[in-house]
Amino acid sequence: MKSKMQLSYLERYQRRRRWMAVGFTILFAILVVIYLWWMGPGPPREITVATGPEGGAYRAFGKEYQTRLEAMGLQVKLIESQGSLENIQLLKAGKADLAFVQGGTVGDGKGIQPPAEAESLRGMAALFLEPVWVFHQQDLAFERLDQLEGRKIAIGPSGSGTEVAARQLLRASGVMPEEFEPLQLQLSESAKQLIEGKIDAAIFVASHRSPLIQELVRQENLALLDFRRAQAYTRRLSYLQTVHLGEGLFDLEANVPDRELTLVAPVVEFVCLENLHPRVAEQVLRVSQELHSPGSLIDPPGKFPTLDGVDLPVLVAARNYLQSGESLLSRLLPYRVLIWVLRLQIFLLPLLTLWIPFAKFLPSILQFRIKNLLKIHYGALREAETLIEEAKTPEELETRIEDLTQLREEMERLSRKVPGYLQREVYHWRLHIALVHDQAVRRLEEWKVKETEEN
Repeated sequence: MKSKMQLSYLERYQRRRRWMAVGFTILFAILVVIYLWWMGPGPPREITVATGPEGGAYRAFGKEYQTRLEAMGLQVKLIESQGSLENIQLLKAGKADLAFVQGGTVGDGKGIQPPAEAESLRGMAALFLEPVWVFHQQDLAFERLDQLEGRKIAIGPSGSGTEVAARQLLRASGVMPEEFEPLQLQLSESAKQLIEGKIDAAIFVASHRSPLIQELVRQENLALLDFRRAQAYTRRLSYLQTVHLGEGLFDLEANVPDRELTLVAPVVEFVCLENLHPRVAEQVLRVSQELHSPGSLIDPPGKFPTLDGVDLPVLVAARNYLQSGESLLSRLLPYRVLIWVLRLQIFLLPLLTLWIPFAKFLPSILQFRIKNLLKIHYGALREAETLIEEAKTPEELETRIEDLTQLREEMERLSRKVPGYLQREVYHWRLHIALVHDQAVRRLEEWKVKETEEN
């Protein structure tokens, strides 16, 4: 059983050390939490990208992104969808991290701030132009959209980006929803009925690479509407841009198209969640530059990717990348290595935040600790001396001497952890406890001699 002296000094010291260890652990945990909150989590190994229907441009580009990003070390899961509106829903539901979205799909297409339900979405970059193609029967000879009033018009599947653009263009032209017969057909079905003459016109928002568009521009019974008032539409619907199709652009030999045409086109942009990791954004935009910077028959070389035409608040990391280039770490390290470097720093930096100041003041801390240790043990020694002086019997004195011996052993055990240059004060204490011990032993011997003489 421990003596009163040990409980009052040594255990109090041990208890204080335990509390210091707990405090240091809590401080380290707080620093880690603060750092995680400030820096955010490490970059993910996999992202989910919402594309579009099989056979469409979004799906084709999605597969190309998947191949190139996975070669960099970032795994990509593709989700097939019906198009832009479904992609937005997938983003808001947290089922996708990134999506191809047709410009003008979010908001009303007039440059007004997106609605509240889209506040968690961010634009990354415009990637390419996707023209609006208005095909009609050749014999109807339409020249303006308002001439479609009262006609059967295929405007794309319900909830598609094509439907959104078609209704906005018709409304801007003065054709109200009740003034025409909308047919919400799949694009392939719209093309089929148009070729067969079952409908008067069809509106498509699609890439010029689409096999469907390439087929329709070659149909002799169909004509492609020339947007001669393109500037008026682009001023009213800010997400639209003007596209010029030169004569013979698609096929010089067959002279397709057979005349110069003007179209309007929304951009296709990457839309992401606001918490997309900056390093992921950099990898995606690096691939975007590889794929879209060369341009196409419609897209000018070097124009895409760009922030022009993005109709959502821009992701900060995307803006920084497109304006200033990659971060130093992304430039120096492959993504698969970058993941581990950034995750490792989450734990190393808080530790270094504590260790560097600690190492700087370590000599002072050690001196303070030794002085504190000696202060505690000098207090214990003074109490032991008092108890020895107050002892009334030889038996009680022997118990106090045993306590004193335990105190000396405890100090000797602790002193082995003290650096040599700090041992001077420890040896002073050992001399003092030896003095008290010798005095107690002499007193005990005197009592025993006296008892022997009395007996």
